Amino acid sequence: RRTLTGAEADAYVKAGLSIGQPSHVEAQLRSHAERFNNPPATLKALSDVLVLKGEPQAALTLRQGQPDGQNGQQRLALARLFEEAGNVQRSFDLLLRDYDAPDPSYAEEYWLFLAKVATRLGKDAYASKAYEKILGFRPDDVEILEHLQRLAARHRDDKKSEQFARYGWDRLKRVEDLQRLMRFSWKRENWRELDQWL
Repeated sequence: RRTLTGAEADAYVKAGLSIGQPSHVEAQLRSHAERFNNPPATLKALSDVLVLKGEPQAALTLRQGQPDGQNGQQRLALARLFEEAGNVQRSFDLLLRDYDAPDPSYAEEYWLFLAKVATRLGKDAYASKAYEKILGFRPDDVEILEHLQRLAARHRDDKKSEQFARYGWDRLKRVEDLQRLMRFSWKRENWRELDQWL
């Protein structure tokens, strides 16, 4: 009888999927979208159902039929669909539109997804920057630190490797990072610094 709000659409999808009727939920959402001239909340919910049903290409086709993402959060959702449908490069290109300043309301989610996509494409500079940004949101996340350390090691960037090892030791007290710091001191033949680590 009226258009659904975003929260109502999400609740409808969750309720329908919890009883295992994704096809019924899809049919109802399509009917609602047709009746009310494709409201964005309904199309997003329909897109989510299609992805959950294992039809990311159909979800992508549905979203592409709409005007280009008006805001960064919509572009991020579309980038996720591209990645889900196997078009990782297109997903990356879409993410780059917000690279300089993603909105703070979804910045952590943006940097996490950019790191994932950039890593899959082998774009290490972008992945490294994204992981560094994520570390600002998650300062104690060991997994993020390890990604950064792998990227630095891959590019033989001793300065970055030592910086991340120092961060890991100072902040997280990781023994493996202390060992890395000791190796760097040994390599430089800086015995006083090595004694400090011992």
